[in-house]
Amino acid sequence: MKGTVIRGIGVVIGFLLLVMVRAGEETLFYDPLNRFFHTDFKGQLLPELAVGQYLLSLTFRFVINTLISLGIIYVFLWSKKYLRVAAILYGALFLLLITALTILLLTQTEQLMMLFYIRRLLMHPLLLFIFLPALYFQMKRDKQ
Repeated sequence: MKGTVIRGIGVVIGFLLLVMVRAGEETLFYDPLNRFFHTDFKGQLLPELAVGQYLLSLTFRFVINTLISLGIIYVFLWSKKYLRVAAILYGALFLLLITALTILLLTQTEQLMMLFYIRRLLMHPLLLFIFLPALYFQMKRDKQ
């Protein structure tokens, strides 16, 4: 019982850290597309941006969110096996998504919705909400 409470507190602290990253996004990260995507952007051209700096900032944000998310997954499931699976999935998806985003940015594509959603997957911890229940379900199945 005591361990469960401590783990619950750890998960809550992890989610609070994710909220803090989100709250400090304006000062912590370079993101000229943030204002652009808050407007009616359909049919408009992308604003000027330093692609290298933007990708580096997005990578930094992804790494921060991923480390916190992996911490939440580990504290919640208490299993290095599932932590390793989640880390591999995060790494593979990062490589896939950052490559797609780079191509979209460098080609000045008109696929703004695709750019919007790939960017969102990289900058927000949305994958946590997919991986945590999936890994929990798998852990329960493995115990049967």
